[in-house]
Amino acid sequence: MQLKSLCLLLTLCSACAAAEAENNTHLPPFILDRSQNVFFEDYSVSTFTQNLFGVKNSFGSKQVVLGGMAELDLQRWQGDTINTQDQAGTYTHDTALYFTQTTFDVMANLTPWVTLFTTASLSGIGQGGESGNYLNLPYAFLLFGNIEQCPLYVYGGYNAISFGKFNTSGGWDYPLSSTYFQPQVAPGVSLGYQNKKINVSTTVFTDQVLYENHMVYNLLYQNNDHLINYGFGLGYLTHLDLNTTGDVNVNRNISKENASMEAGNVADLNGNVGYKDFSLSAEWLRGSEKVLMNHAKPIAFGTTLTYSPTLNDTYYSAGLSYSKTIYLKDVSTMLAGQDQIPYASVGLQNSWAASVTRNFFGDWFYASLNAQRDVTYDNKKTYTFTVDGTAYL
Repeated sequence: MQLKSLCLLLTLCSACAAAEAENNTHLPPFILDRSQNVFFEDYSVSTFTQNLFGVKNSFGSKQVVLGGMAELDLQRWQGDTINTQDQAGTYTHDTALYFTQTTFDVMANLTPWVTLFTTASLSGIGQGGESGNYLNLPYAFLLFGNIEQCPLYVYGGYNAISFGKFNTSGGWDYPLSSTYFQPQVAPGVSLGYQNKKINVSTTVFTDQVLYENHMVYNLLYQNNDHLINYGFGLGYLTHLDLNTTGDVNVNRNISKENASMEAGNVADLNGNVGYKDFSLSAEWLRGSEKVLMNHAKPIAFGTTLTYSPTLNDTYYSAGLSYSKTIYLKDVSTMLAGQDQIPYASVGLQNSWAASVTRNFFGDWFYASLNAQRDVTYDNKKTYTFTVDGTAYL
């Protein structure tokens, strides 16, 4: 069945569902996401749609669900002098306090089959330059489907791209596999199938840097029981340009008229295994074309170990991650300090990151300690230490 036919079918189903008598008229018109133990801001970018499709029925069809967060970072970075692409031109050492970002989420189940989701984000608050006070709408899309009635779903609009997993040590750091190969949010259309263990999706999107069309195929399998969980994923993305990956805010400052960053078609393989509160994940990505003057096709991989117990009603999480790139010399990517604004011109070869997180004051405030070491392709090292505080709406 073609995509247009499925869209029409889901729309007709939503109209029928809207006509049914509902028993939830007593529900409050506005409700917070965390009232149902849901945190929109904790969802991974690459699996955002799947997560939303799985939890949207936790809320009534006459409710507007509000979410969001505000994040502060105290940072210290030090190490070798690194050439960057920002106006200062070099990156050495400093200490700074940042109001990193604030977001506001709105979700509404217009009918049991149609969900509207949108987010407004302001990042680099109070910072100068083009990357400061950056306002954007990372999410603005309609999701058609009802997982309790049918495993198929369709979304259309501005959304994260379902490709890969890109796990981190905590809520702050980004593995090099993400900064080099994760596509930025973009307008697109996706058709997916999801049940309790499997998600399969096909997405067509247009990147917002070069305005090229891309096709993504993605499969995720996850099996969870009381003690053991395991899963794997496969992904394929067509003609990815590395100018269209990473963070949309800092990446927009890089000139797009320079040499092509075309990495060709990108394959992704990821897997994870967990026992009780422990989890180990790994991911490997490879492009099909050489980039710049590198001698072979680009590769990035990462692995993450986490331990996340709950002790005396307090949530704790500790994570350690390592990521590495091969044949990506002179392909710039962001450094950890200055709140992840500058880009290292020569590129990053490997990165270690560690974090410890716990909640305070119930479930609305989380604090974490983070440490990261990055090594460039010319063997220069930088160390970043961050105290991160995140308050949820």
